[in-house]
Amino acid sequence: MADAPEMQVPTLEGVAGPREARGARRWRRLGLVLLTLVVAMSCLGWLGPRESTVTDGTGRLTVTYPQLARSGTESGLMVEVEDVEPGTAVVIEVPVAVIDRLGLEGMTPEPLVQTSAGDAVRLRFAAPPGGDFSVQFAGRLPTRADLGPLSFDVRVTSGADELTVDTRTWVLP
Repeated sequence: MADAPEMQVPTLEGVAGPREARGARRWRRLGLVLLTLVVAMSCLGWLGPRESTVTDGTGRLTVTYPQLARSGTESGLMVEVEDVEPGTAVVIEVPVAVIDRLGLEGMTPEPLVQTSAGDAVRLRFAAPPGGDFSVQFAGRLPTRADLGPLSFDVRVTSGADELTVDTRTWVLP
């Protein structure tokens, strides 16, 4: 038994040769590289929810919004206005589609008046005691939220000033 010949069983003979084996090896390596990239991006938080901030041209209106949002997670929108004229009410317009799609349910502080303005909700707040004003919208994305990009404008009117910012968010599964 010491000198038994080595047996090779040709299981792939006629089906796959060395060339096919090299091709399969390349595909496995590519798959491993892609899997490693996805895991690394997940660990770094690049695939999860994150916020973004946009400021208008004057620098007086800042909106913080979810840049990436996932169904069933908490969502929010922060609107900050600087240098509000003393004694002037602040009016914020947010599209109804944004409120529905991001699941925004509450806000702090509460507005004095809520009205409809076409496809937007107009919220009128009392004049802030200082020169700056901010409102925080909070909610939870519906579990069956519409997926994909959502572009919207947030408009703020205070006295003669009208400020607008354009935002874009993505709702992921």
